[in-house]
Amino acid sequence: MRAFKECGLYRDFKETGYRVAARTDRGVSAIGQAVALDVLKRPNLQELNDSLPEDIAVLAAAEVRPDFNPRAQ
Repeated sequence: MRAFKECGLYRDFKETGYRVAARTDRGVSAIGQAVALDVLKRPNLQELNDSLPEDIAVLAAAEVRPDFNPRAQ
């Protein structure tokens, strides 16, 4: 979440409504993991990925309905 904050996507974590599809244990692939959060602006994926550790990448971002639940998808 630090990278999201560094990129100006949120100010206060409590205001993001952070929701995930599932937890992933260390060393286990998280390909296809869905995450939803309320952000202040549309993310620049290049900037965001440059701020993340080398083994983590955001592949896509999309606007969804406010009631979107990643666990139900």
